[in-house]
Amino acid sequence: MKNKKLGIILAAILGLLIIATVVCLLVFRGNKITVSFVDGETVISTLNVKKGEKINLPGVEREGYDLEGWYYNNEKLRDGVFFTENAIVIARWLEQSKPTMRIVFDTDGGKDLEPITIECDSELKLPTPTRDGYKFVNWLDKNEVIISNETKLACEDVSLKAKWEKEEATATPTTKPTPTPTTKPKEYTCPNGYTLNGTKCTIEGTVREKCPSDTKADGTLCIRTSDSNGGDRVCKSDTVSIDGKGHTWTGQGDYYFFGNSYGKCAYYWWQSYTTQSQCEGAHDINHKTTWVSELGKCYAETKMNNYETVCSGDYQYYSSDELSSKFGIHDGGKCLRKVSKEKYCDSGYTLTNNKCIKTIDATEK
Repeated sequence: MKNKKLGIILAAILGLLIIATVVCLLVFRGNKITVSFVDGETVISTLNVKKGEKINLPGVEREGYDLEGWYYNNEKLRDGVFFTENAIVIARWLEQSKPTMRIVFDTDGGKDLEPITIECDSELKLPTPTRDGYKFVNWLDKNEVIISNETKLACEDVSLKAKWEKEEATATPTTKPTPTPTTKPKEYTCPNGYTLNGTKCTIEGTVREKCPSDTKADGTLCIRTSDSNGGDRVCKSDTVSIDGKGHTWTGQGDYYFFGNSYGKCAYYWWQSYTTQSQCEGAHDINHKTTWVSELGKCYAETKMNNYETVCSGDYQYYSSDELSSKFGIHDGGKCLRKVSKEKYCDSGYTLTNNKCIKTIDATEK
């Protein structure tokens, strides 16, 4: 009889253990989520983590591009991000700019040539200088090595010097010179505003500025719409007043940047407590409460999305509406790169040493 009772008790205990194990497995399984990191159509990695568990973002490379960042719901993420549900995180890239080199020309007495800037490893198209009484031979670098359009230059700024050969004078028959009558030197004049220089007249015009062809103008700025980033989000400051029973309490809020994918700012969430000790214990990184003794209660408030985007360096921030109205870009707010304006001259003028110069022949008196 005793053995039968003991068997019943053991069976009951075993059943309870089985039920407890099943419940624990269900709870544990329900607390897990999947986070996938995707580059284009390729899944880079997949993590199975607990809800709210902080994770670091994976590193990834693409030839000719720099990783701009990982995004979830158009929000840029940082290391230490956490999720409360299954998530797909997308990689965004910035195309790397190609390196350039500057070539300066020393014509050694010939007509001046403007420096040129080209992409490294691109095909050379060196100009041919001119000089009265001389024939151009070739270009030489600082080591007097001949440089031609077939030369492969290192990716660095370089100065080239022209090499000349003096042209032989055309032989003329030796004849006794015929005396020429003494004549008055020629005189020349220029139109009003011009300056006489030998037999030429020069005038200086206005140096104008315009945005480069691969940019768009926005007032005094030139913006390259193909070069953008999300900028940094900074929580704003504000003041909140709470009224109750004829009393008013005003306090300055503290702001926190949530480390999750939503990137929001929290400014007070509200909760009432009946004692000061309860109020003082009711706060953490996302919550802050304040005890108002006149009212005998603990107050707080929530304010979400109370942030602004700050651009770094030579970038300018534009909202979604501004991007749409000014540039026809339909996307969320972003930072676009500012670009310096190019200088140019009116028709007939040549830009020389940052000046617009027009040259015409002088009129002989």
